[in-house]
Amino acid sequence: MSKNLSIWLMPTKADTKYLNGIISQLSQDYDSDYFSPHITLYSPLCGLSKYIEENIGELSKNLLPVDVTVKKIGYTNNIWKTLFVDVEISPELTDIQSTLLNYIPNKKIYQFLPHISLIYKKLSLEQKKKIIKKIVLKKYFTMDKIAIVETVKEINDWKIFYLSK
Repeated sequence: MSKNLSIWLMPTKADTKYLNGIISQLSQDYDSDYFSPHITLYSPLCGLSKYIEENIGELSKNLLPVDVTVKKIGYTNNIWKTLFVDVEISPELTDIQSTLLNYIPNKKIYQFLPHISLIYKKLSLEQKKKIIKKIVLKKYFTMDKIAIVETVKEINDWKIFYLSK
């Protein structure tokens, strides 16, 4: 059986530390799973080839780093977008994602809605609004790496097994 993989755009060390602080605090306060901050570029990718890894490395060298501008903190009833940092779709982000798609054989339709999730948990509307009032966000984050992550059902079991330099 092939693994379910996701391809993530990941922030710089400083921005990872900043976002980790928010994600860690929310996971403690609301008893939810911790995960690394990211923007999903594509998912699910079933199986992997050396070809994709090599091209992701090249894509990273050629198109990163990129700044993503924060629009607002958003929320939905979808567990995968419980509470998230909504970022602007820029020409640079679109270029990264469309270039990546060129390297994926037999790709499925993927709606690219760039965001950085802050928590995966069923929360009431009141809880979401309370959290939003407390969070202070920077105006932008710098993304400088692409990761291939095994995204199995349990969030705690997610594993990064490729990270661009």
